[in-house]
Amino acid sequence: VFFLLSFHRMAHSSWVNVTTASSQVEISHRPVSWRFPRSEYGPTLEFYDDYHQEIVLINSEFVYKSHKQSSKLNKFHIKVPNHTSILNAKFAPQNKYIGLQINRHELQIKTIRGEIVVIQQCRNIKQGNEILDFHWINTKDANLCMVSKNGIELYGLQASHKQMLLTKCMKYATCHHWYLPSQQFLMLVNESFVFYGVKLTYLQPEKINKFEIVGIDSHLLSEHTLSEFYQQITLIEMNNSTHNIGCIFIDERKTKLYLFKVIRAQMQLTHSYHLYSSGQYTVFHIDNVLVAYNRNTEMPILIDFNGNNYISAPLPITMCYYEGNDPNKPKRIFSTQRHIATNVSPAVAAAATAVVAAASEDDGPSSASSYIKKPPPATPPPCIKPISSSPSSSSPSSHLQLSYASTPQIADKRYRFISPLFILEQWTERFPIFKPRRDDNEDDEEDGDDDGEQKTNSTAVAYDSGNFYSLSLNLDAIVHSWGPERQIPLLHFLLHRETNDSKA
Repeated sequence: VFFLLSFHRMAHSSWVNVTTASSQVEISHRPVSWRFPRSEYGPTLEFYDDYHQEIVLINSEFVYKSHKQSSKLNKFHIKVPNHTSILNAKFAPQNKYIGLQINRHELQIKTIRGEIVVIQQCRNIKQGNEILDFHWINTKDANLCMVSKNGIELYGLQASHKQMLLTKCMKYATCHHWYLPSQQFLMLVNESFVFYGVKLTYLQPEKINKFEIVGIDSHLLSEHTLSEFYQQITLIEMNNSTHNIGCIFIDERKTKLYLFKVIRAQMQLTHSYHLYSSGQYTVFHIDNVLVAYNRNTEMPILIDFNGNNYISAPLPITMCYYEGNDPNKPKRIFSTQRHIATNVSPAVAAAATAVVAAASEDDGPSSASSYIKKPPPATPPPCIKPISSSPSSSSPSSHLQLSYASTPQIADKRYRFISPLFILEQWTERFPIFKPRRDDNEDDEEDGDDDGEQKTNSTAVAYDSGNFYSLSLNLDAIVHSWGPERQIPLLHFLLHRETNDSKA
């Protein structure tokens, strides 16, 4: 009853930006952040590297790979021609090579120095086959797995001979697939929603029997809702065991979570849990705890599948990393509805003034490169107040009347929830710059036709920005919310955790 009442109260309360409560799920480590000006680097693309569990960024000049422990980006001097057409990017296990999906049919393997090793096509292109994804693997004969519409293709990279050899092909009409890197386990599904699993062991693949998930209303799924349906299924590694592969299916209509497990080459249902609140869910797997995160209410539900228990009442995810690690500062609530701050600091005016001064050095044609000699600082302010010179000023910028928009135009933030425990946040900022069109003003003055409207040319300084968050459990909050009357279940729970602190 306490669980249900607490969930109802939190789901319908008005949230604030900070809280003093300790949440069971938190972002305790500083995220990997980036901010690239498009004028210098072009558009920046983001890809998830499932082998290393890192983010790969590609722009016109460099390739970057995140490093979660240091919260930094590692830069590689790899120039990718026509980089905006890249569909996928992942580093090899030893970081000596990078795989790039350059179109729907071809993969390109490059060294970290930017040299092309080989370009490999999928099979049966003329019959309409396309690449869905690729994964770096480690088996006796293969180190790259290509998933296509026709099934699975395994290749062995021979860098010294600059070639890739097909070692095995497993045919299955595939519409979508899921991959569990720690187990090298692939699960494919066809258009009839029949699932097929393959574990790529070192010696030879191990297949599981085809199966269906009861409760999937395939006739209700359209092409538009298929992508949402695929997000309802997640693969997990249970108890860090090489023999325990789990599959999570969330029935959003029934608000229930079903846990399947591979047992003797069969996928079998072992547990089911009520989620008590409707909405779209993402399942994280943190330290052997299932976290069903409701993306509508932004509330997580924690489930201990070993003890078959719910873990305390849910609280929103909190962000508790600080400059200088000050523990006295309040914790911020993670929300996909956060607003950008609009306070203007002295640094804002200084940055904008520098841009205006640089723009006034050139009286050339109306273009971004002619008005802006260099981009604003690497960490520009969240918004910029309008800056225009006084009409009586004798400075060169007085006749330009160049100004920033009062607030940046920020595209809707995009969130990608990545199993087992990551959140990718992306957005684009644009700072519009306006300048009167001198030719039009002069013509109006000569004709004596002044309609009171000022015609302007406008350009914009754009930045591609993002954060890569890692989730963790707050064991102290879990222990305090468990209650003293349930010490035996709590002890059982702590003994199944990976964290050394739980044992103490």
